[in-house]
Amino acid sequence: MKNYFKIVFLILIVFLVGCNIKNDTSTVDDTYYILDNYGILILCKETEQESYKKVIIQLKGNTDNLKLAVSELKQMEQSANIKNALGIAYLRLRQFEVSLDYFNKALEIAENEEEKASIVNNIVECENYLENNTEVSSNYSDTSLKDISDPVLKLVIKSNSLAEELNEKENFMKTIADAKKLLKEEKKLLGSNQFIGIFNYKTLATACYASDNMKKCDYYINQALKINQGIYQYKFVDSFLYSTYSFYFRYSDLKKSLDKQDICIKILEEFQGRDYYDLMRAYSLRGNIYFENDEVDKAIVDYQLILNRCSQDSMWVPIAYYNLGDAYNNPAESDKAVDFYAKAYWLWDQEGEEDLNIRIKENLENIYNRYISSDKEFDVWFQEQIQKAEYELKPL
Repeated sequence: MKNYFKIVFLILIVFLVGCNIKNDTSTVDDTYYILDNYGILILCKETEQESYKKVIIQLKGNTDNLKLAVSELKQMEQSANIKNALGIAYLRLRQFEVSLDYFNKALEIAENEEEKASIVNNIVECENYLENNTEVSSNYSDTSLKDISDPVLKLVIKSNSLAEELNEKENFMKTIADAKKLLKEEKKLLGSNQFIGIFNYKTLATACYASDNMKKCDYYINQALKINQGIYQYKFVDSFLYSTYSFYFRYSDLKKSLDKQDICIKILEEFQGRDYYDLMRAYSLRGNIYFENDEVDKAIVDYQLILNRCSQDSMWVPIAYYNLGDAYNNPAESDKAVDFYAKAYWLWDQEGEEDLNIRIKENLENIYNRYISSDKEFDVWFQEQIQKAEYELKPL
């Protein structure tokens, strides 16, 4: 009987100690870090902590919060940290060129290696959106960890660098092993997987998708969602995780892919402006999923919604025109395809886009040869279509 009570007592002690350990595990302050599509953005710490902190908290908000943050940040003394924060605000507003300009100005006046490393990290995220792959590689090669003392900052930069290596080197098994090490490192440092874990689980999902292990891909993206929903409830993080989820399963599980993209769209419709970059991207991606699965009418609805909501200078407008050209590229509706292709061509031509316009010209030549009855040479007919598009699109 005495032994029985000893065992019960020991079990009780172990339980209480376990509870105390769990209670000692706290969530690290993530004010200076913002999860984004390609990496974790880093804010530098400013001397005027409280006033600065109140403003930068808004950078995790919606379009209205971001615009308010921009207004308040512009009234502060323009140190490297403030310019970096403005760069992040404009990046989250998806005004990439403005964002990059602020980051570069911040980098010019940065005072220490941690500031420089943080700003370079953000420049890489911006270059990823702009698809400047050469600049991304160059910037990451210039980032050194040896002069960074903050262990959280160091782990964030290592995590971002690993995700970038996956895009460049496509060494999937090594990435999986390294991402797992980073998850363990975060647990040791913070006591649990937190915001850095969300990003590293996303990287694991990406590596598993790339190596065609969809079961593990599914598991890891759900782990990322679980952490966000359990600790932070950041709507913008849920939105890009669900969109990533959808993208990865678009060929292997159509229902799951559409379900996840629908959730992403629902979140962004409630949280962001009606023409916000990420929302238009979500509609474009869902339209592509419909199109690839022969649900062309549904695809057209999504592409047309983008045209209805966006101003002509939005990058999503020529994409929508191009996609509508594809959707109508059939014998019965080739005239509509010509109209949409021509408009996409003219808009991209104003931006100096060549590669996509080569493809459009090829598509129009195929339509001309198959469906158009005309005595004119193709090049003459082609120029007429582009001039017509210019007349309809060019501001008076």
